[in-house]
Amino acid sequence: ASGEYPIDLKYRKIGDTTERVFTAKLGYGSRGANSGSQVSGSVPAYGPGEYELIAADDICPGTVDPFSARCTIKVEPKPSAWFTSSGLSYNKSSNMAQTGNDGAWQLASVCEGTTTPGAFELGLSGSGPWRLEYRVDFWLWSNAHSGDPRYVDCSNTHTAVAMQQSTLKAECCEPGLYRYMLTAVSDERYQRLQRLKPSHTDTLPGETKGLTVVEHRVTRSPQAELRAYLPDGTPMDMSSSRGAFGWSRQSAIKHCLAPGQSRSEGGAQTWANVRDRLPVFRVEFEKDGIAPFDAWIEVFPASGPSEVVAIRNIEGYSQAIALPEHIASQIGRYHMRLVRTRDARGCEHNYVDPSEVGLGRPDKGGKAIAGGIEIEYIEAPSARPASSSPASNPSRSVCVGDILAFDLR
Repeated sequence: ASGEYPIDLKYRKIGDTTERVFTAKLGYGSRGANSGSQVSGSVPAYGPGEYELIAADDICPGTVDPFSARCTIKVEPKPSAWFTSSGLSYNKSSNMAQTGNDGAWQLASVCEGTTTPGAFELGLSGSGPWRLEYRVDFWLWSNAHSGDPRYVDCSNTHTAVAMQQSTLKAECCEPGLYRYMLTAVSDERYQRLQRLKPSHTDTLPGETKGLTVVEHRVTRSPQAELRAYLPDGTPMDMSSSRGAFGWSRQSAIKHCLAPGQSRSEGGAQTWANVRDRLPVFRVEFEKDGIAPFDAWIEVFPASGPSEVVAIRNIEGYSQAIALPEHIASQIGRYHMRLVRTRDARGCEHNYVDPSEVGLGRPDKGGKAIAGGIEIEYIEAPSARPASSSPASNPSRSVCVGDILAFDLR
């Protein structure tokens, strides 16, 4: 504007049905206000749209250049970020109900240790690239208050750079409940982080734009151990073993067999009677797993290759182990350990390196193997008259001075 300050301006918004006329004053504080000729400054806008300058007056009425009397105001929206519904399901019985909410959108649960935990697809608006800030709250699988923010076990804030087609990879380090919350976003135009409102129930199923809170559960792999019991159910004097390498060496369970009671020396009926008095070995699962279970147990004889015994469809949390008879009924020492377990969800837990299974004893000296249970069947000592001894012939009388000879085993 040119003229003597202050200069009174009148302008209007094109298309405004109220036909309101706005006024503004250029003068003190405007650039060039003290020059006496050129004055420049700004006037307030009242929302996006096209504005037209209709009058400019100082001491005298002025004129408005019709070729530069109009300008257009555009407002770029602030950036936003949200989780899309792709790969998510709405769970009304979610742990989020403990906080007074109706439920939560969840990514499909995965097993502990999986290499493909899944990812959340992101929706973005604005001008990329975007910078995201998000928080991950974590509750351990054993936390009785899982989902309650007051009892969260761990909470971490992360940042990430996102493009138009972006995902947020889910974590799967430990079993438990993970809650992801988008907290802020910035883009090329709004480089200062814009806070996002927590939203998990404001949208209906199928309408997830604006969804900023989702959940993901990592299921604990089935945990089991080998236990030994006397036939009457009394636990034997030994600690349980989960069968993993690195456990301290355990003393062997020793059991005596009378002569002729081993499967190689006695008949099938004799062995059947003896078997009912032998120690009972069981695989026992922790109660947080879901039956039916499967278990694989590796059995090491005193010599020769090991064998893997598979026990399928274990309906309860404890199952007796039926060992191969040609191993379990022989005099000598053998060893067994858990190799792998699986539950009804398909989650598996490996107790040893799969590449080392079926290779026989790791040591060549027949020593105890780390982890698992070791048992030794020992033949009880016995004495029999030697063939040259008078005692070997029951019909012959024995005289004073005769020497009686016995074979000891």
